[in-house]
Amino acid sequence: MLAETIRAIHVGSSGCYGVHRMHAELTIGMAIEVGSGKVRSIMKHLGVQQSSQRPDYEASIKAAKRSAGVSQSRNFVEGR
Repeated sequence: MLAETIRAIHVGSSGCYGVHRMHAELTIGMAIEVGSGKVRSIMKHLGVQQSSQRPDYEASIKAAKRSAGVSQSRNFVEGR
């Protein structure tokens, strides 16, 4: 029953929900009393996981600097 519900929510969210959102949807949205550990274990058993991770912080900072025109200028000299 709970596993079917978790799978349905996962499909309905296009695979975007991780454990925390899934737990919130079950407890707040559907009034199902379940712990986050149980949700995590069922998701692991089903092979269900969040489809996209948070973007890498370092990469996003570098991309922001590039788009702002901030870059490092380097002059390489041959023969040193």
